[in-house]
Amino acid sequence: MIRITVEIVPFGVETHKRTISTMEIINDGTGSPHSGNYYSRLDGKLTGKTVKDFARSRGSWELIKKFLED
Repeated sequence: MIRITVEIVPFGVETHKRTISTMEIINDGTGSPHSGNYYSRLDGKLTGKTVKDFARSRGSWELIKKFLED
């Protein structure tokens, strides 16, 4: 699973930071060693978005980008 946490840090003061959103990208376990199938949750709720046959060699940032695209 990949977890992306978005925090707000008012005026750069770490002790005042708070999480405003979290996305989790979960491997559904049906892929191959070379490609994976994924679904996501946003703030704990399923989004309904899936990414199928994603080439693992493309890396995590490309997978995150796929989930952020409309």
